[in-house]
Amino acid sequence: MSSPASRPVRVRFLTQTDEQGASARLRAYAYWPHLANEGFQVTIDPANTEASTAGYARTALQRVTGIVESAALNDVIVIQRDFINHMFPWIEWLYSQSGRPLVLDVDDAIDERPPDHPPSWRSRLLGTEHKLEKLARMCRTVVAGNEVLAAKIRPWNPNVEVIPTCLDLSGYPRPAPRQLPKDRPVAIGWIGSPFTTFYLGLVKEALREISARHRVVFRTIGAGNLPWDGIPLDQRPWTEATERHDVEEFDIGIMPLTDDEWSRGKCGTKIVQYFAAGLPVIASPVGMNTAALLGGKAGLLATTTREWADAFDRLITDGQLYSRLSLAGRDRAEEYFDLRRYVPAWSRILREAAGAF
Repeated sequence: MSSPASRPVRVRFLTQTDEQGASARLRAYAYWPHLANEGFQVTIDPANTEASTAGYARTALQRVTGIVESAALNDVIVIQRDFINHMFPWIEWLYSQSGRPLVLDVDDAIDERPPDHPPSWRSRLLGTEHKLEKLARMCRTVVAGNEVLAAKIRPWNPNVEVIPTCLDLSGYPRPAPRQLPKDRPVAIGWIGSPFTTFYLGLVKEALREISARHRVVFRTIGAGNLPWDGIPLDQRPWTEATERHDVEEFDIGIMPLTDDEWSRGKCGTKIVQYFAAGLPVIASPVGMNTAALLGGKAGLLATTTREWADAFDRLITDGQLYSRLSLAGRDRAEEYFDLRRYVPAWSRILREAAGAF
């Protein structure tokens, strides 16, 4: 039998979704080719993605029946987020008893809930408010997407590494400094999902105010329907094929957040996408948003309707500020949010977990 040193380290990522899900796409699939180049044998095993009681049951069965194979064919197992949202982690506990070291990769406050999403009957019956703690204690190492999550986890597991959600900027040529459009409306843009559309209520009145003063359009990608009067809207569906092009057609990118435990755990993926495209950014000063924008040096921060409206007005009327923040955002992406910077850290974490030094 070959020793671990004589063959590639075998790693299995257990993800909630396939590449259609942002967490799996950016924190597992995107690293796959880079880790293969580092000598790892990587398998990504997405769960059933049907969001129904029957779908969750199939996910549970899939994960339980995969324990023996995962232990037999891999040296280390990475749990990406968790198996079933807000469910007691009994299946993850079974994996922890399989004899293979676990690494937890978490990019959300999975023990918290969005402010407008009360617990379902399933999670009331089968869930636990201590899920993140229980998962952290099971794993050899936890990879956290931001320092807010890392600080929460350290009392439960001191082996925490911060790796932000990134893009491989080798596929994003550095754009020229952006200029404000002169022959069309300024496109203020947001990318997300129906699940997070509620955040847009924070900027509704500011958008209404700025629409009365300037020629703008509010463009969304992947949002739920917005039945807003008095605001020019361009609502587009999300697809993986069109995502990048649609973001690059924005002129300003925004990321409003409420200030709560759930939102403070978010990793600022929208901001990273805006930065990569060279977009000036306005965001709520919550959690990773503040860190990503360097406290306001790489973008504008806004909380109240007045602050949001003023931030829109400043970018639309000040071409020098607009171009400067366009460059500052791209510089920030290259400094901190380029996936290639974190391949050595992932390589070290996985080799140490597998005992392959």
